[in-house]
Amino acid sequence: TGIHVDYRESSPFNQGQDFDLMIASGDYVDIFPASSNLSPDQAFEQDICIDLTGYMDTYLRNYHAILKSNDEYMHTAVNDEGQILSVNSMYDENVAVNSGLVIRKDWLDQLGLDMPETYDDYHKVLTTFKNQLGANAAMHMGSSGVLTGNYFCSGFGINGYVSMMDAPFYQVDGEVKFGPIQPEFKDYLTMMNQWYSEGLMAKDFYAIVDDMGSASEPAVLNGNVGMWYHMADKIGTYNKSASVEGFHAVGLADAVQREGDISHFYQNEGSSKTTNKGISISVQAEDPENILRFFDWFFTKEGSTVANYGIEGTSFEYDAEGNPQYTDLIANNPDYTFQQIALLYCWADIPTIVDRDRSFQATYTQDSLDAIELYGKNTDGAYEMPTRLSFTAAESDEYASTIGDIETRADEQIVRFVIGELNFDSDWDDFVQELKDMGLERCVELKQDALDRYDQR
Repeated sequence: TGIHVDYRESSPFNQGQDFDLMIASGDYVDIFPASSNLSPDQAFEQDICIDLTGYMDTYLRNYHAILKSNDEYMHTAVNDEGQILSVNSMYDENVAVNSGLVIRKDWLDQLGLDMPETYDDYHKVLTTFKNQLGANAAMHMGSSGVLTGNYFCSGFGINGYVSMMDAPFYQVDGEVKFGPIQPEFKDYLTMMNQWYSEGLMAKDFYAIVDDMGSASEPAVLNGNVGMWYHMADKIGTYNKSASVEGFHAVGLADAVQREGDISHFYQNEGSSKTTNKGISISVQAEDPENILRFFDWFFTKEGSTVANYGIEGTSFEYDAEGNPQYTDLIANNPDYTFQQIALLYCWADIPTIVDRDRSFQATYTQDSLDAIELYGKNTDGAYEMPTRLSFTAAESDEYASTIGDIETRADEQIVRFVIGELNFDSDWDDFVQELKDMGLERCVELKQDALDRYDQR
C-alpha cells in the first residue's frame, strides 16, 4: 500500500491506563482501538475521533460494499445517530463457538457411561467419577466457570456471567434482564450448592484464578479431574501432554434441564457476524484519507488473505482447490506456538474479513474440531444482547459509576450461596433487594433504552 505505520506500544496490563494518560495529555495517536476505554460514540462526543460516514463512498469503498452486503453488518456498523465511527472486523460466516466444557472420554468408557446431556446426567457422571475413580475434584473450574459461565447456567434459561463486562445482561423478546437476580438463577445456584456439598467440585474453587481454563491444567494432567472448561484448541494439547495412560479428553455440549432442550446463549462472540476489534481515527490525524485507504485494502480479497494468512510462499501456499494453507513455518514451527508465530507473519487483529477456519486447519486435532461443532450444537443465541449497543456519554458515566460495585457484590454473594454461608430461604430476597438498592434497576433501564435504540436503527 505504500503506507508505513509506526506504533505506540503498550502492555496488555497497562493499556487502559496508558490510553487514559494519552487522552489526558491531549496528544493523540492517529489511530486507536475502537474497543479502548472509550467507545467510539464516547470518543466522538468528546471530540477525540472523527465521523467516518462521509468517507464510505470514497476512501472506504471496499469496506462499505461489504457492510451493504449484509443487513447485520450494516446494522451493527452504524450507531444510534446513523453514524459510522469505526472500521471493524467481520466474520465470513457466523463465528465458531470455540470454548466450552471438556470431559475425560476414557473415564466414561471405562465406567460404561454415556456422554451426559442433562444436569441430572452430569450429576450422575460426576458422582461416579468421584466415588469409583477417586476424583478429588470431579469438576474443576475457577469461580467464573463453576458459578456463572454461560456454558453451565445457560440451560436454566439465564445468562449468569458476573465478572465480565456487561455479561449478566440478556434479553427475552426485547426485554432486558439481569441474570443473577432471576428465580432461575436461584434454582441453578441451589443445584450448585448441592454439588459442592457432595464434594463434586474443588473446595476452593472461588480462589482459583481462571485464566481461560489454564488454572485447571496441572490437576487435569495429573489425572485427578473428570470435567473442566477450556478453549477447544487446548483439547489436543491435553491429549498429547497428559502423563496418564489412555488419557482422552473431548468436548462436551452445554447442559440442559431436559433432553432435547435448546440453550439460548453462545460462548465467545456467539452468533454475531461482527467483532469488537476495530479502529477509530483521531481528530488530530493529518491524513485521514490515506489512513482509511490503507485499512480499506484489508477488505479486498488480497488484503484479507494477507491479514489472515500472511505472505504467499512464506507463511502460506494455495492448495489444488485454490484455498490458502499455512506452510510448516506457521503450522509446525518448532520454536513458537501457532498464536506466537502467526503474530509475526499475519495481522490477526487488523480490521478485515476474518477467516474463522484459519487457525483450525493448521493446529486443531480432530477432537478439537469435533468440540467446536458440539459447542454450537444445541444453542441458538436467541437471548443474547447485541454486541454493538451504545450509550450516550451521560448514560455511560451513570452506568459505569454503578455497575462495577453491583457486579462485585453479586460475585461475592453468589460464592457464599454455593458454599453454604448464605441460606436460599432466608437470604436470597435480601440479596436481590441489596443489588436493587445499589442501582441495578437503573442499570437495566439504561440497557433497555440502548437496546430499544439499537432495534430502531
